[in-house]
Parts: sequence; C-alpha cells; structure tokens
Amino acid sequence: MKILRLIVILLIGSTLLLAEESNIFSKHGQFLFSGMGMGIGSFKDIGTSPLTYNGISGMMPFGFLQDRPKYNFEFNTNFSYLGSIATRYYMLHYFSGKMNISYLRTIPVFSNSKLNFQAGGSISAGMTGTFNDSYQNAMLNIDYYTSLFVSSGITYKFISPEKDFKISFMKFHIPHRKLAAHFRLDLPLILFNGRPNFPYLRESDLDIFDRHYFLGGFQIKSNLGIKCFLKNGNAFELSYVWAMLTTGSKDLYLLETASHNLLMSFYFKLD
Repeated sequence: MKILRLIVILLIGSTLLLAEESNIFSKHGQFLFSGMGMGIGSFKDIGTSPLTYNGISGMMPFGFLQDRPKYNFEFNTNFSYLGSIATRYYMLHYFSGKMNISYLRTIPVFSNSKLNFQAGGSISAGMTGTFNDSYQNAMLNIDYYTSLFVSSGITYKFISPEKDFKISFMKFHIPHRKLAAHFRLDLPLILFNGRPNFPYLRESDLDIFDRHYFLGGFQIKSNLGIKCFLKNGNAFELSYVWAMLTTGSKDLYLLETASHNLLMSFYFKLD
C-alpha cells in the first residue's frame, strides 16, 4: 500500500502543478453524499487466535455535509466489511457499522481564498462483528466502540486548464475542471471499548452486552483525495482512506485491525 499511497500523492501533486491561479470558485453548500470503496485490510484478535487475517475490504458511507466558509459539519453512517484468510484454511468475516459526527472550524490565520485549514473534533460510535465457523463455539463475536478524535483538515481549490490532445487518429478534449484537493487526519483522544470477558462465546451465554468495558487503545483515520465540482453544484470525489484500531494493553484479549480503501463518493447539493 505504500506504492498506492505514493501514486495518489504524485497524482494530486502533478494536477496541482497544472492548475490555473485565477477564477477561484466557491465549494460551499449543503450536500447529501454516498460512496463505495474497496481495498485491503488485516485483522487480529488474540481472544480467538494468534493468527493475523488479511483480505479484501469494502466500505459504504452515507451522510450529510454542511460546508460553510467558517465551519464544516458532517454526519454520516459508515458500513464496512473485511473478508480475510489466514494460512489458506481459515476464513473470517468482519463487519462494522458506525455513526460519525464531526465539526471543524476554519482557522483564518492559515487560510485564504485558495487554501483552507480547519481544526476541531469528531466522535464515532458503533459496533463490529466477526464470524468464523472454523472456531466452532467461538465463531461469533460482537464488540462496541466509541472514539473521540482531535481532527484537522486542509483543502486547496484550483481549476485545471482546458486541454486538447490527439492519440493516433483520435482527438480528445478535456474541459477545465473545478477541483479541490484535501487531506484530513483524525487523531485519537479517547477510545471506549466493549469487549468479551472471555475468549470464547459460550453456547449457554448469548448475552451480547456481557462485556469488559474500558478506556484504552487508540484509533486513527485519514483521508487523502480530490473532489471535482460539476456545473450543477454536485460533485464526485476519489480518495484514499486509511484507518487502524488497537484496543491496547487494558484489553483482556488484544484486537488490532487496519484497512486501506480507494473510495468513490458522490455529493448532491441541496441549496
């Protein structure tokens, strides 16, 4: 994934070098958005196995975005899945459903008509589930997480120039595009966990709320991408999303997971 990350950075960098410096546009408004992404991920839960599972991941976010000159407010739900294999014999399914709320405030001293720097916080809450029939009575588990983040984001607006080029006998025309490159980082402040008291889900004990609740570990998220605005105010976005979580030393059975996804999102303007 280091190569993939480098490709994304170089792509955005080369686009910025071709950007025009004039005709800066407004990207503000209220949007409904949805998206779909795929990539790779890993999973390890000492409560059931010392093995690390690696496989294909996917994500589907849906939400509301209010982007104003002075602030950015977002509410979304994100559903994700990881289908992974260890030692070619064991198949694990990892599901996640979370609600996320974030508020970022524009920092005027670091912002101008093209560059916008924001800082604030966000909260994420939800549950995850694992299913692995190879573990028999330990095949099913449900966990609960609530994370509080310190968040920051930077956005650079530009307009790509109009281009005409020819390949063999075919001619192509690329109109100018209104674009916004962005990077967002969510750093952990507090992680509240609800994890099993025991390494195996006993057949006689199906109480999914019987958990070891504690503060510990950390979760980190980042989003690097580029958004293209259409004439009608709608937009589409291509981004690289990285996320990782570890429950830390206070967990009775350490859990660690990470994912790398390429996400395509569509924004529908409401105002």
